[in-house]
Amino acid sequence: MILGKLHSDDTFLVKILEKAYDFLSGGCVIDDIDAGLERALKVLEYYADVVQTATGVYKMTNKHDVIMYVGKAKNLKKRLESYKRFDKLPVRLRHMLRSLHSISFIYTDRESEALLLEARLIKQLRPRYNLLMKDDKSFTYISMTQGLLPAALVGHQRKKVPPGEHYGPFASVKAAQGALDSLAKIFRLRTCPDSFYRQRTKPCLQYQIQRCSAPCVEKITHEEYARDVYKAKQFLRGRTSDVESSLQKDIDLSVSNTNYERASFLKERLQLIKKFVSMRIPMGSLNEKSVDVIGHAVHGEFINFYIRFIQSAWDYGKSQYLTINQQMLSEEDAMMHFVLQFYSNRRIPNVVVLSTLPQNVGLLHEALVAANAPKDLQIISADTQELQHVMKEAILGAQRDIGERMRVRAEMEGLLEKLRAQFLLEGFVRRVELYDNSHLQMTTAFGAMILFTSNGFEKSAYRKFSFKNPLAYRQDDATMMAEVLRRRFSLEGADFPDLIILDGGKVHLAAAQEVLQEYAPEVSVVAMAKQERELEEKFYIPDHKEAIKIEDEELLQFLQRLRDEVHRYALACHRMSRNRQMFHPGDDYAMIPGIGEVRWKRLKESFGSFEEICKASVEDLMRVQGFNRRIAESIVYYISQNKEKILNE
Repeated sequence: MILGKLHSDDTFLVKILEKAYDFLSGGCVIDDIDAGLERALKVLEYYADVVQTATGVYKMTNKHDVIMYVGKAKNLKKRLESYKRFDKLPVRLRHMLRSLHSISFIYTDRESEALLLEARLIKQLRPRYNLLMKDDKSFTYISMTQGLLPAALVGHQRKKVPPGEHYGPFASVKAAQGALDSLAKIFRLRTCPDSFYRQRTKPCLQYQIQRCSAPCVEKITHEEYARDVYKAKQFLRGRTSDVESSLQKDIDLSVSNTNYERASFLKERLQLIKKFVSMRIPMGSLNEKSVDVIGHAVHGEFINFYIRFIQSAWDYGKSQYLTINQQMLSEEDAMMHFVLQFYSNRRIPNVVVLSTLPQNVGLLHEALVAANAPKDLQIISADTQELQHVMKEAILGAQRDIGERMRVRAEMEGLLEKLRAQFLLEGFVRRVELYDNSHLQMTTAFGAMILFTSNGFEKSAYRKFSFKNPLAYRQDDATMMAEVLRRRFSLEGADFPDLIILDGGKVHLAAAQEVLQEYAPEVSVVAMAKQERELEEKFYIPDHKEAIKIEDEELLQFLQRLRDEVHRYALACHRMSRNRQMFHPGDDYAMIPGIGEVRWKRLKESFGSFEEICKASVEDLMRVQGFNRRIAESIVYYISQNKEKILNE
């Protein structure tokens, strides 16, 4: 921002600011700045000569073939020429160009195709210097299954959902489950999977608490259940007046037939519907359409997008996405990039309401229509009183969320600074990796790595390291740790941390130092150990014979929290592997008499998980197709002998 206010002849001050930025961001060595830009200029000139004057997408990579940036242009040649004017580029892009090694191109027929392809590539490749959705998540749907007696199920977008009609997306599983509970209360539809439904010989608890009409044991006729399913679908589509009038007719008919018990039940159902209808969001002419309202708030280089999902005037929840505006785009351009990324693999609603409209709304509309948007798609601003009310809530939500995130970020940066000062580290500490080993008598062994930054735990960067021959590291945890570090730091082009923390003592520290000296001598290392029968944590750093004692209680709790997280992840990886080994096709489940791949699949379909299989009785197992008493008893016996070994370490 400061550079934009300088005069073009203030070259000395510009260079000083560039050097300060590189120093703070851990970038290139100060003496290499001019050399880096000269290399970038040669690369740009070469590719500007060979690229066609056409529309398309370009990818910039470094010497390790890591894609740093993806962009689109109506004229690729002109776009590359614009990169040569370094003084007009944002500081971050100049910083990126110093690492530029090659550029590749994908040509398209239309600009809208390039825009859509750019969004998909950014989401898939996640280049460092693009506008990225930091909190990408998938959404949940309610599925009405096919068949004579459909079920209402909550399905996850990233998981295989049964065929049928799908309603959503809901912003969270909690929101979808809440809607499903409402359907169960009002229409008493079954919410169990087919594998559970087929095993029933008597009504389950859901029938006893009046959340299901028990079609599994014919407590309701097929015709009556079909009518309830139809009404539930109308309810989800927002056509509540049709459902209310239909119920009122049923009530009148029951009263005329002196069936007062049924009339009372239907009246309760009607009152519930009216209660939920009163909770709908007034949307005026958009009452029966799907609407996404997207507000945003800006804090420095961060932009927070806050989305309200509204389907047929029902509130389907909200979601926030924090992005980093590395390119220093305008708010209008940032909104366009976000919308394209967000809808690149999601269902597009009928109406998208934006807090700031991009300058070229027509291009955005064309790109979304090409991505299978509805034909009647509208991209509008909040131009009615109803939409303005919802948009105001979205903008306030974005402001509150980004304010809280920045507060937490500042707190995390303060703890990282305390960490740097405590262990006498040079430079800034932005990335901290923690390592731990987990094994059970060396039958299976894993090394675990987690990453912590000022944004908190970066779970997408967690890694596990498996060992084909764990017996080679018997009684030698330090050698195992060294092997984990060697495999981690020998990766070309990987981002290295500023500090690594090991769960171990002096021996682990020495082993780590040897590996780091070979692969990453600039990375600092600390070993964290808790001796038996001692309450105090001990910390070891290079060139210090004695352990360091931390007096700062807040810093100590922070380090313990990091250690607990890497412990949790290591144990989770280990347990998952052992569960998989226990019943892996063609492997250990063959040790159970009478169990093969087909029967194992039937067990998984009926019970869902190994934990549920462990809880099953002989009678429960006998209800599964193809299982007699002998087989069921052999499974129960085998699990009773091995359950503790598998699930507990």
